Amino acid sequence: MKQKLITLVLSLALMLVSIGSYAAIKEPDNIYYGQVAIQGSALTANDSDYTISVRYQDTQLDSFTMGQGNDNSDLYILRVPVDSVGVRTPGYVRTGDALEFLVSDSTGVVLTNSNIVYERGHILKLDLGAFDADLDTIDDATDNCVNTQNLDQADNDSDGVGNVCDAFPENPNEFSDLDGDGMGDNYENTYGFNPNDASDAGQDPDNDGKTNLEEFQSQDNPLVSNLVESVHVPMPLWAMVLAFICVLGLSYRGIAQQLVLTKNSSRQSLLLGLLAVGCLASPTDVVAYTTINQSITMTPGWNAVFLEVDPDDGDELTLEDRDPKNVFSSPEISIVWSLVNNENPSQFITAPDELGFNDPSWRVYIPQSRPEYILTNLFAVTPGKVYLVKVEGTQNVTLSVQGKPIYIDHKWQPNSYNFLGFYVDPVAPTNFADFLNLGTTTPIYQLSADGTQWEQIPQSTNIESGRGYWVYNDGSISQSNPINLSNTSLNGLIYPSSVSVKSFTFTNRSGSGDTNVTFQASNGFPLQYFNGYDTDGVTPKWDSANNYTTNALQGQQTSLLLGVDRTGMTQPTDALLTITGLGARIRLPLSAEPIASNTGLWAGVVLLDEVTNVNAADASVLEKTPAPMQFKLLLHVDSAQTVSLLKQVYLLGNENNNSLSMITSDSLLADFSTLSVTRREGVGYRLSSSAFDFSGDHLPLSGSLGNTLTATINIEPNLATHPMKHRYHRFHDDNDNSTGQTITAPDTFYDEVWSISRSINITTDQLFEPSPTDGMGRITGVYSEIISGLHKQDIEMRGRFMLQRINQISELNPTPN
Repeated sequence: MKQKLITLVLSLALMLVSIGSYAAIKEPDNIYYGQVAIQGSALTANDSDYTISVRYQDTQLDSFTMGQGNDNSDLYILRVPVDSVGVRTPGYVRTGDALEFLVSDSTGVVLTNSNIVYERGHILKLDLGAFDADLDTIDDATDNCVNTQNLDQADNDSDGVGNVCDAFPENPNEFSDLDGDGMGDNYENTYGFNPNDASDAGQDPDNDGKTNLEEFQSQDNPLVSNLVESVHVPMPLWAMVLAFICVLGLSYRGIAQQLVLTKNSSRQSLLLGLLAVGCLASPTDVVAYTTINQSITMTPGWNAVFLEVDPDDGDELTLEDRDPKNVFSSPEISIVWSLVNNENPSQFITAPDELGFNDPSWRVYIPQSRPEYILTNLFAVTPGKVYLVKVEGTQNVTLSVQGKPIYIDHKWQPNSYNFLGFYVDPVAPTNFADFLNLGTTTPIYQLSADGTQWEQIPQSTNIESGRGYWVYNDGSISQSNPINLSNTSLNGLIYPSSVSVKSFTFTNRSGSGDTNVTFQASNGFPLQYFNGYDTDGVTPKWDSANNYTTNALQGQQTSLLLGVDRTGMTQPTDALLTITGLGARIRLPLSAEPIASNTGLWAGVVLLDEVTNVNAADASVLEKTPAPMQFKLLLHVDSAQTVSLLKQVYLLGNENNNSLSMITSDSLLADFSTLSVTRREGVGYRLSSSAFDFSGDHLPLSGSLGNTLTATINIEPNLATHPMKHRYHRFHDDNDNSTGQTITAPDTFYDEVWSISRSINITTDQLFEPSPTDGMGRITGVYSEIISGLHKQDIEMRGRFMLQRINQISELNPTPN
């Protein structure tokens, strides 16, 4: 590809006018471009007194004044509007029409040429006049450096660009550096940088200490930190904080014997509202995923191809998986067009100043082997879109794209034609009427078998997998799939080691009535679904998701708990979840990490709703409280699986080894660093529970997490948080009421403040979700406590607890390195 002289935005709007079985459909414009030579001298952008125009019969179709482009290119560009089938649109031409090109100045026409109209989307370099721009005796049509003399035509990296004009003569993947920042333009486009802005070379978006320029020189991914393996943070800090918010920003509502967690709107902060989806999605570390191959048979001529996968060969070291030259690599493919709609207007450009002077509705890719490749402005192939692909020759071509399955819910544009494909089941497809639940006459168009024209088809036509269509939306269509997934389900199901159960919701929006929806997890992935309770009403039943099927009533929303049975899982596992039914097929990634142990910080809530009534006839009977009491619970499990109860914990950094540290002692705070800076002040994170106080920073518990934990907390009279301590109450200050002296001899005068003990029992059960000892689920169970010394009779309380692991750090209060 020659140095980019201009970035074109090529115009196209496919608007269908329903006239009989065919309609006049506007196609991608034909583009004519090139240089102009007058008396042997090439015109430049400064020659603004010259105008190039194109005419059909007596109608001028387009004109271009030199220098008109916003990048001062020395090329002219003319757009010739093309339509097909039905009544000819005024101002549009058709294949085979004769065109006349004229070059004029103030004196009139000084040069003419003629050509014909090619089929839709054709791009032709048409130089008007003949010249040698760099005067090296090599005609520009074959010169690999048009503007720089190079008689030897040396090209060390064989990329078609001569050494003298190649910014990277030893790199076949790079040839230009528009902003002169040392990074190749292809590299910048791949990772979303601006090839016209040199300032991004010194930036470090992944915060790994290497600038983008250094990442380019070592051919690393500038968006993925090179320090990931050396940083001992099992889960990103934002993920831990989010998980803690998700656990603690909750309230209790008693339903039978279950623990049901709902957001407490009275306490939600704006942050919790923004992260609500994250609580369900559960952020995770980088995990592997399954790639699949989508194969589409393309016939000679034009094809409307719908892509369901995000191109990726599964190798993290390859950087150009989305590059059109890799996706559309078949030599028979001569051109690819992609419509840029309002959903994502910038997905194929890197900066607003790349927009050309034309309507930016379409992007085009042309293989490097073709001379018009310099007009390419489609730099990335993304899933969930339809591509118009031209196949040359007489044989069918199979387009095979490997990548991660991606499901994208189409956002319909009202009162217009939408260019889209559908996630249909190729084994059991359905028609447009049922798939989209159409209630009115909706014009639908598909390419004819020979790929030459658009033809209207009835709503009763079955939808083909991997094919694109034009569908008119009069405002009544809101769905793009009869199985409507909730937002938390669109990206698949990813289970880091700290999460085993997730919510999954879908709605039947089909127009075909009651139909079954089934799940299928590949590779033996141990995906389970919650199938209610056993006959005892307490023991939960978990069955393989592959056995799940439901007769989803039309309009019915179905919610599931989907979990991973990690029994026997020793390494990260990835797979594919395929959901079929109602004529649809949705494929989502699955991934899970094993639980090696319970090591780490666990945070959660205790909800007490039963207590003994000391004034009742039988003071030992637990009674339901009018409202539950809620408090936080913090537990830590070290590498020896010893469990400790925490009053507080600080999440801080360790500058010397880039690790996250957990501190429970205020005296150690000065030895550790903050994690972020806000308003030029360092910020760390503190998690605490006001329900517990005891001597020391943490209290070891007996037993194991996942079974039963017990402890006795002795609240001594001198403890500042003793419930009877009251500096303003003379009967509760532990001093002699007569003399005011501290009581030291209980046998001579009774104590006003005495010791209180709390006997705690934390027993895991499987009432709501399985325990981690069974390989899945958050830890839930029964929390009970007996308080002695507060009343003449012991007081017993009981309720439920839920714990969620938010990191896997095994050490408390580490020694700073």
